Amino acid sequence: MFRFFRRTPGLVLFSLLVFPVFGFGAPKPHIVLIETMPVPAVRGHLEACLAELDEMGLSVERTRRDIIYAEGDRVKAERELQVILRSGTPDVVVTFATLATQAAVSVLGDIGVPIVFSVVSDPVGSGIVDSLEQKPDFPITGRVYTISRSTKLNHVLSVLNPEPGTTVRFGVVHSTYPSSIGDVRYLREVAMQNGRAVFVTREIPYLGVPEGTEEMFALVRTALRDLEDEVDYWWEPAGPLAELPEYHRVITEESRHPVALGNTIFSAEESAILTMMPDIDAGGREIARIVGLIVDGVPANDIPIRPPETFYLAVNADTVKNLGLVVPSALLELAGKNIFRQPEPDE
Repeated sequence: MFRFFRRTPGLVLFSLLVFPVFGFGAPKPHIVLIETMPVPAVRGHLEACLAELDEMGLSVERTRRDIIYAEGDRVKAERELQVILRSGTPDVVVTFATLATQAAVSVLGDIGVPIVFSVVSDPVGSGIVDSLEQKPDFPITGRVYTISRSTKLNHVLSVLNPEPGTTVRFGVVHSTYPSSIGDVRYLREVAMQNGRAVFVTREIPYLGVPEGTEEMFALVRTALRDLEDEVDYWWEPAGPLAELPEYHRVITEESRHPVALGNTIFSAEESAILTMMPDIDAGGREIARIVGLIVDGVPANDIPIRPPETFYLAVNADTVKNLGLVVPSALLELAGKNIFRQPEPDE
């Protein structure tokens, strides 16, 4: 990462002549950031990334920084990125969520501009990279926004503790957003391998966030009612729709069945039995550190694509108690402070 020299007054002239720095001789690093949509995980990653860049010395005063707010519109992201390219080639483009990343790959794939992606749960299924095991043939890296679906399912089943020989039916209402489709595909695969669970799904069209939110929630309500007698618990999918607090509220309003796995910390705070997700603030800061490596000259595709370093697990103790369930001590230790319950009347 860049380190900026401190100078005594007598050394200033010498420094300017021999060691050009940003704002004096060498050009400022040009960083472009693209936000897909203003849902909590995406906006949180962007804000944490910007904060970490500032702390690293890659502040707005010492870089050229452009931020594109795509508002859920891939075409808008592509168009605004192409406008930026007319005034010069960025040193790195940072993308937040799938549509922004797809837009960057579409525009920059043949140019060689490094891309760093985040909040993408299925980069292979959404066509961003061909494989997570092989080095990409163009400069791209990032963090896969997910935890192993097998790990999630095993943790949930360890709490539900179904009778031997029984199958737990998890209902999933998801949109056609790429990460949601990929999430459901992987869940079905791990359920087949596990043999103790099945995922009963309904798909609704992705109509955009925020402009299509109201219509999508109306479709979610209909799908929940249609599935009510076919499921035992609900499972909140990856994707922008389930990032919104209203998604969890719609489930609790429309169904008598509890949410076994939430998609956000809000879900666990409200009533979901468990939530397991990457840590948003830590993830955004991790992305900034990757940007620093690239600005320092490390090729993007030399940096492995892998899950984020930091995750959290949350438990709703009230829901667990009301359902007569027991959370294994190992999960309670992982949850730490993220164990939620309603305060007693005298608390």
